[in-house]
Amino acid sequence: MAPRDRTAEFHSALSSIKARTALPAKKRDGAKQPLLAAGPSSSKSEFGRLAGNIAKDINNTTLKLQKLAQLAKRKTLFDDRPIEISELTYIIRQDIASLNTQIAGLQAFVRANKPPAGSGKQVEEHNSNVVMMLQSRLANMGMGFKDVLELRTQNMKASRDRTEQFMHSASSAAVPLPAKGVYRESPKTRRADTCPQTRCYSTRRAGRARASTEKARRAPRQARAPTSSRSTSRATGRRRRGSTTREGTSRCSWSSSR
Repeated sequence: MAPRDRTAEFHSALSSIKARTALPAKKRDGAKQPLLAAGPSSSKSEFGRLAGNIAKDINNTTLKLQKLAQLAKRKTLFDDRPIEISELTYIIRQDIASLNTQIAGLQAFVRANKPPAGSGKQVEEHNSNVVMMLQSRLANMGMGFKDVLELRTQNMKASRDRTEQFMHSASSAAVPLPAKGVYRESPKTRRADTCPQTRCYSTRRAGRARASTEKARRAPRQARAPTSSRSTSRATGRRRRGSTTREGTSRCSWSSSR
C-alpha cells in the first residue's frame, strides 16, 4: 500500500484543539481560584502525615520488642545472646523516648491549629481520638518492654544459679573422699576439743585407757610364770646370805684398818 500524506489532517486537528482550550481571561482567572480555603485542608494533611509517621514508628518498635522478647525467653546458657539483647534494649529505649517527643509535638500541633468554634468540632474530636490512640499504643508497648526486661532479669538469675550449682558440684566431686575406716572429726567433737576442761578430761580418759590396756597386756605373762612359796623362800635366803657376806667383809676391812 502506498503511503498517504496526512499533514493537512494533523494541522486541522491541532487548530480544533487550540480553539477548544482557548478561554476568556475572566474564566481563566476564576479557574485559578480554589473552591475551599487552603488553610484547613493543609493543616489536616499535615496532621495526617505526622500521625502516620508516629504510627509507623510504633509498628517498627513493636517488631523490635517482639524480637527482644524471643531472645529474652531463651533459658539455655549456650544459646544466650547478651550483646544483641543489650543493643536491642538500647534501641527500643531510644525509640520510646523519640515517640514520646513526637506525640507531644502532635498534641501541640492540634492545639495550635484548633478550628473555630462550631465549624470544625468533628475534626477536633477526630484529632483528639487519634492522639489518644497513639498514646495508648505507646503505653502498652512500654508495659510490654518492662515485662520483657523483668523476664530477662529472672532468666539471668536462674542461669547464674545453675552455673554456681554446677561449679559447686564439680568442685565437690574433685575433692577425694576419706578412705574406709578413717575417722572424720565432726564439728561438734571439734568444738568440744577446743574447750580446756573437755581437753583435760579427754587426756585423763585416754591415759586411763592406755594404763588399762598395758595392765591387760601384762596379765597373761604373770599368769604363765607363777611363783611358788619354795622358790620365794630360796630367793629370800640368797638375799640374806649375800647381805651377811657383805657385812662380814666390811667388818674385816674395818678391823684390819685399825
